[in-house]
Amino acid sequence: MKNFGALSAIALLAACSGIGSHAAPILPNSEAASQAAAKGHGKYNGQVFVSDLDDATVWVCPANFKDIQLGYLAATGQLQGVSNPSQLAVDSKGTIYVANAQVDASGAGSIGEYPRGATSPARTLTTGLNTTTGVAVDSHGTVYASNKYLGSVVVFPKGKSVPSETITANLAGPDGLAVDAKDNLYIADSSANDVFELMHGSKTPRSLKLTKIARPVGVALDRSGDLFVSNMLGAKSTVTMYAPGSTTPTETIVVPGPPYNSSESTIAEPAMLSVAQPGDILIVSAPLTLALIGGAEWFGYVPAVVGYAAGQAHDDA
Repeated sequence: MKNFGALSAIALLAACSGIGSHAAPILPNSEAASQAAAKGHGKYNGQVFVSDLDDATVWVCPANFKDIQLGYLAATGQLQGVSNPSQLAVDSKGTIYVANAQVDASGAGSIGEYPRGATSPARTLTTGLNTTTGVAVDSHGTVYASNKYLGSVVVFPKGKSVPSETITANLAGPDGLAVDAKDNLYIADSSANDVFELMHGSKTPRSLKLTKIARPVGVALDRSGDLFVSNMLGAKSTVTMYAPGSTTPTETIVVPGPPYNSSESTIAEPAMLSVAQPGDILIVSAPLTLALIGGAEWFGYVPAVVGYAAGQAHDDA
């Protein structure tokens, strides 16, 4: 874990080595959680939701960030009705929104909505969705969803199942989404190699003209308005941090892959990002790992953990 002032960056990895073995950071049983707590890993005072492409589910993990720093979580449940979960969002009431990238062979996508404490969706949004890789929700309950191959972001007003807007201007293939305190939407578009801002009430995203980005996939913001971008491009992969209004990064984070031995240097490809509150803890998912061993490159292709959202007090869920 690397500290940047008040901010901490934690990477929880589902990675594999070049010879085919892979680590399993999600331990799906409550006994594991009890054992971890007994070892002094801290109080389980929150939930972390982890999307898992390998198992086509979202794990519900009573967790503290000591566990995440150590590289594992102990799941006590999972969300139902999930298919290719690519990003998660949590609103102010603790409702979970899951972007299901593709639910069938046609490429149709969906957004599942799970009220606080529920494991089955209360409703599922499908209209206008295809290869839905990103989701965000603003303070008014407006849901935003990105359609990767349609090059669009659709806007669902609170409680509505039909989008009121379909945003296409300047977009090529949007991925992860995030909203700031003013309900402005941020869009990572790896196909355009750009990050856009859609001002609240606008229909035209504008390029932020950020430097040092490379195939941006995920975005997140902290309480101060600092913007984090995950750059998922092999050995050039980083997470870059931008102060409000800045186009040059104030920090560049190289996400470490799991060290299989002391002589190995590793770099992970970061995907979706979340900033957990309180504490402004940045959680970085890393579905693919590049290992540099004696000058040779070894890749892992098990894209298991690809998105995180923190929310819901454990005692209330």
